[in-house]
Amino acid sequence: KQAKVNALPELERTVLEAVKVTDNKGLWVKDLTLSLKHKGHAQTALTKAVKRLEKEQIIKTVVTSRKKKVLMLYHLEPHESLVGGTWFSEETKEFDEEFVRSVYKAVFQFVKDHDTVTLAGIERAISSTDVAKKPLSAEDIMSVIRLLMFDGRLVEIDTNNGQKYYQLATQFVDWHPFAETPCASCKIQSQCDSSGSDPFNPQTCPYMEQWLA
Repeated sequence: KQAKVNALPELERTVLEAVKVTDNKGLWVKDLTLSLKHKGHAQTALTKAVKRLEKEQIIKTVVTSRKKKVLMLYHLEPHESLVGGTWFSEETKEFDEEFVRSVYKAVFQFVKDHDTVTLAGIERAISSTDVAKKPLSAEDIMSVIRLLMFDGRLVEIDTNNGQKYYQLATQFVDWHPFAETPCASCKIQSQCDSSGSDPFNPQTCPYMEQWLA
């Protein structure tokens, strides 16, 4: 394959090097176009270069959850931030609130039933239930635990050996799990469009990104 790369014309090698730098985050086609236009390359020549690289299976085009086209090396898997991640529906590419809610409830119930538990224990328990309709990593479960702690339902306990445990908070207000989501108190909620076509939508909402971080 290296011989194939070495035989590429100059413009195609330039495109390939630009794509390589972005790794699995991808290079936005529009950014590439503007960059190479400033260097004197015509749009038609750039389009042909990209198509040839795709035909040779050296790079590929990925359409993100925000409907943007990005280029990346053919063998790479897109970063989850491009395709929506765990908490977005694979079919609709929209934020799957029902899925988050079900995992939230399951994690809370497991801790409630077992008093003091570890992240690994919670991950094993949730992954073995019907709630986990897709693979959940420790990081995914931790994001839900953080939400439960933010809601005042769980507390984290540090031990001398560095192990962390989670248990019910001594006191908590038993409100609806999603009463404190950004959407619940958003002042522009009526303008939000989950299809992603509107400037205000869950896919690009900075408050939603902070909430899930």
